Amino acid sequence: MSRNEAALAAMPGHDERTPLLSPTSTDSLLAQDLSSDENRIKKKPLISRFHVVFFLIASVLVVSGVADGIFDPATTRLIEDAYCRRYYRAHDSSMVGLDVQNGIPEQFCKLPAVQGDVALLRGWLMFLEAGTSLIFAPIFGWVADRYTRKWVAVLLMCSFALRSLWISTVLYFPKTIKIELIMLASMHTVLGGSSAGANSLLYTILTDVTPEQKRVATFFRLGGASMSSMLISPPIASALMKANVWTAILVGLGLYVINAVMCLLLPETLPEVSKSGHSMAPRNSDMGHETANTIPDFLKKAREKVHYMTSFVIEDSRVLLLLPPFMFHMLLMDRSLILQYTSIRFGMPLSDATLFIGIRGGFTLVYFLIVMPIIMDRIQSSTRWPRTRLSVRHSDLLLGRISAISLFFAFLATAAAPIIPLFVVALFIQALGLGITYFLRGLLTSFVGQHQLARLFTVITVVDALGLMVGSPGLAWVFEKGMSANVPGLLWLVVALGVFLTSVGMFFVSKREVEGVLDEASE
Repeated sequence: MSRNEAALAAMPGHDERTPLLSPTSTDSLLAQDLSSDENRIKKKPLISRFHVVFFLIASVLVVSGVADGIFDPATTRLIEDAYCRRYYRAHDSSMVGLDVQNGIPEQFCKLPAVQGDVALLRGWLMFLEAGTSLIFAPIFGWVADRYTRKWVAVLLMCSFALRSLWISTVLYFPKTIKIELIMLASMHTVLGGSSAGANSLLYTILTDVTPEQKRVATFFRLGGASMSSMLISPPIASALMKANVWTAILVGLGLYVINAVMCLLLPETLPEVSKSGHSMAPRNSDMGHETANTIPDFLKKAREKVHYMTSFVIEDSRVLLLLPPFMFHMLLMDRSLILQYTSIRFGMPLSDATLFIGIRGGFTLVYFLIVMPIIMDRIQSSTRWPRTRLSVRHSDLLLGRISAISLFFAFLATAAAPIIPLFVVALFIQALGLGITYFLRGLLTSFVGQHQLARLFTVITVVDALGLMVGSPGLAWVFEKGMSANVPGLLWLVVALGVFLTSVGMFFVSKREVEGVLDEASE
């Protein structure tokens, strides 16, 4: 008998017929299994990663939108006052110092010469920002695609805080610093900062954690959250500006800082395959990372890198046809021109004109969060009329076309509206078309692989920047000419023409190309 057998035999009530596992032991093991299952259930997160990312990005966009909605009208008023003083010093110095803040009452500043200068300064600022972002956006897009999404986002938001700080500094010392030096704020794009770049990066982060079939609906919810800032900020901006314009500027500055801090809470969503470098880029020898000894070698390697960044666009005609509408995206979202136009057209102070931004924001919020999800659900999962049911990609294309048509007629109505009620109707029609880029963004993301998403959004940023470079000073010039010729609606006629020219390409993308070619590509 072995030592173990002897030990077992010595145990009381234990013989050869005794089960190897006693009932007590079995119950104990079963209880342990159940407790481990409970622990696993308890450890399962109640809130998914998607919900965390969506909540943080939505919060960043809302806070950023509220900051813009408070900061921009206040700075527009101070820029207007600076040019107004300059004008009256040259033409009627007795007007200077008539208001309590040693400036000129706002109603005397609605002259075409003054408003033209304000519009041109803002237009050239946006031009310079767009130009520098064309240089730096691809670089930061590549970094976001290869190394980190989160820290690029943090850097972007910090750049916006620095931009607003410089603008505030120039406006606080108008007698010491020339007002035109506000344009140096465009240098914040050296840190990757631009509104288009920030939007693209945040949508890239959200796309990383969103299934393809849910992307457009998710983009619309995010767009609705972003648009809510247009409903929230106007009454706040109006109240703060009526109290003291500098209070509004300080609140805006604080919100930009808070936004940068909130980005620190974002998780890193860059796929591990991207970080490891697999399937992300050609090898160093292909990309030309060896040292360039001559200028021609440097230019050749630069061309190779640009080709790598844009090859998937050039090779796909569908992408080329669907990108042009993004040229008007940031211009449509810009509040400064519509703010100036409303103030001049209907003879009201800027603090009251901001409320019309809130009206459009309210229309857009209802459309994005309530109306559009219902429409998308009906056309994508209709059981009553199965023949009208459309795939996600086809419905995105169809709704994008309808949005383009809505925008075209909306701006024609804006140009023709002689009274406030008709102007409000035009704003309502505008809201029906502002979802165009969300549809196209969702459609374009289904054309490329996961590892190309940041590059796709970088290309969208470049297209946005090109639109700003051409459109900002161009529309400012049209605005000035329209005011001088007493044809204020000329601005919106030109915008309607621009929407038509940039959107016509999407009508040449067929259903077969959207569905069939994509299926072949995915295989």
